[in-house]
Amino acid sequence: MLRHNMTCPECGNFTDTVTDPIGKPALLRPGSVMICLYCGHVSIVADTRGNVREPTTDESLEIHQDPLMRLVLACRKMVMERKKEKPHGKG
Repeated sequence: MLRHNMTCPECGNFTDTVTDPIGKPALLRPGSVMICLYCGHVSIVADTRGNVREPTTDESLEIHQDPLMRLVLACRKMVMERKKEKPHGKG
């Protein structure tokens, strides 16, 4: 079983919760796409130990052409922009 305690290679934040694009708990497996909710970096799960790697050019194209992944990335971006507009705890 793959552990769910990974570190984002871009920002270094720890990830211990994994969900599918609609928020249901998910099991990771090698080849799964991981999006860091802190910085938005897209990684690929490399192995059963939870190591991640950069997507290949083909994987990156596939990820960014997938309608659901595009929606997830756009929603994440929108939430982060709203957080910048409102101080913490202000609505």
